[in-house]
Amino acid sequence: MFELELLRKKLDPLVKVDKICLSYVNRIFPEFKDMPYFILYKEASESINNHSECTDIDETQFDLTGSPLKYSFGGEDDFEDSTILIKQNWYKEEEKYLPLSRTEACIALNICIEFINDSFPPIFALCDGKDHKKSRLLGATIEGEWFTTIETCFDGIETFETVKNSSSKMLQNHLKLSDASKQDIAVSAFSTFDLFGTKEEMIDKHNNIKSNFEGSLSVEIHTCSLSCTPTRTSKNNLIVQVTTNSNNTPLKELWKQLLLLNQYLCMIEGHTKNIDSHYNSIPLEFPHNFINPYEEEHDNILSNLNLLLNGDYSFRHSSDIEKYKINFSNEENLENDIKIYQYIQSLPFRHNLDFTDFLWELLIKNSSYFEMIKCIHIVLDKILVNDCLPQVNYTNSTRFAKIITNPHQEKVISHLLSGSLPLEYVIDMGFEKLCRDYISILANARFGELHDIQQKLKKISCNEFTIDTYRKRLLYLVQIHICLEFILLIQDNLECSNDDLRILFGCVFKQYVSEKSPIQSCDLHQNKIYTLKTPLPTSAVHHLHEIPSVRRISLSSQSKLRKLKTIKYCSQLPIFPTSIYPLGKILINNIIFKIILTCMKLFLTFFLDDSSTIGEGYYVLKTMFSSNKIK
Repeated sequence: MFELELLRKKLDPLVKVDKICLSYVNRIFPEFKDMPYFILYKEASESINNHSECTDIDETQFDLTGSPLKYSFGGEDDFEDSTILIKQNWYKEEEKYLPLSRTEACIALNICIEFINDSFPPIFALCDGKDHKKSRLLGATIEGEWFTTIETCFDGIETFETVKNSSSKMLQNHLKLSDASKQDIAVSAFSTFDLFGTKEEMIDKHNNIKSNFEGSLSVEIHTCSLSCTPTRTSKNNLIVQVTTNSNNTPLKELWKQLLLLNQYLCMIEGHTKNIDSHYNSIPLEFPHNFINPYEEEHDNILSNLNLLLNGDYSFRHSSDIEKYKINFSNEENLENDIKIYQYIQSLPFRHNLDFTDFLWELLIKNSSYFEMIKCIHIVLDKILVNDCLPQVNYTNSTRFAKIITNPHQEKVISHLLSGSLPLEYVIDMGFEKLCRDYISILANARFGELHDIQQKLKKISCNEFTIDTYRKRLLYLVQIHICLEFILLIQDNLECSNDDLRILFGCVFKQYVSEKSPIQSCDLHQNKIYTLKTPLPTSAVHHLHEIPSVRRISLSSQSKLRKLKTIKYCSQLPIFPTSIYPLGKILINNIIFKIILTCMKLFLTFFLDDSSTIGEGYYVLKTMFSSNKIK
């Protein structure tokens, strides 16, 4: 920090210097992303910041919340809040780093160069692009015996065709500047294809919350060729991001039931801490903050329970649920015609459904523990006392199944309903049902990891109720759930064969269902975003028909006394933060901008598909690293 303080004393008071990492600089120069560097800049004045804070408060009177569709239909339909995610190449807090003029940047850099040595971090000056070269970054660094100057300039906006055909011109320019021969030039090219959504790091987190995040999917291709077409030696990576607790996934019902199981386990955990005996006769109670997404009127639950006990399952079928039923006996359905989401939608017709599955669906609708006990008492009375015979699979290992399939052993009901026992039965049923749901999806998709999953679930099953064991089981199901979220997003947005999809599931499974899994706890109520980065099969790369969102080409050459690197960076999104208005205009312009942005959101919600908001033009930067030997 001594160097930093010394620099601050030498620089013009209006020029600031900090040791930071800026997201947009890291994207242009990925070689610097793992190291802090010095940035020279001007700081937004305190008066501007104060006006911004004031504007943030006052301009909320222009906010329109909720879905415009909801108001169009008189509020009768339950539409989700609609939010347009704003994509940008920088974070909101990075807008306070204002650029210098090229002259100011050169003066500041020259002062800094007097102090730098080979242990000094790289130093960059932000430029406003108002000079004839349209400079955006100037920099310098010393690495070993090499002193390097860096210059990045804006080169206008180009179409994809221009970008694609400009590689040879870039090569010729490098040859002229370096005096190197063609075979001595090292080529490094990088392309990003954003196929779905917006990456977490490109979302303005001040204006968007994680519950609005729908996931993202992109492909990164690294090559040593100037061609835009991937080669056999290309390094192809698939990057997928998914979030938990989303309302936009076919798996949302399974996730809600995992959340419910987690809440039930927490209730029993709290109950056991407050009593001396595990089987205390005092029943527990649902907490006041208990969230039940399935809550129904108790009379309706009792009516449906009576139907179930009489072998009538009509209460389960809505008017349109039959359309999700799949004929698995049809061999044509075993391959390309079926999507994984269809296996999920057909779970209500799973072939091995039994009485405890149906009972679970009814019991979780109770809003109080007393009502849940009442329902279980009715079931036990009907089966154990009145000799009702429900349909239970012989593989059903739940304690409740063992009780009701051996009615001659149990005639007294009261001791079966003491303390936390009823809730333990329900948790047991829930785990049995969800395990079979996930196994059904995996089996129909014919993923090779199915056998390992079945064996693991058997190992962590137990005959007596142990919180730690059920926590492990819940964690394992959560890990499998996240794997399926990844595969769903991949299958919906990337054209790949079933074999490739199974390979990708194996990669996801290896990363997320292991001791080193990113998911190590059952803190399920947080909206967490998980990322998968894995090699993409070459056959899937050949099906990419999109144009890249980002393309970066780097040419490098070296002689005994000089090194040269030229970079062309093209992005469909603006690369640098937009200018902040002068003080006299900031308040009124922020208000006007807020109104315009609100109108744009409404227009985009009604009329535009998200994919159409980015055109085919590219913002182009050209960079030159010029290195000279100093020792």
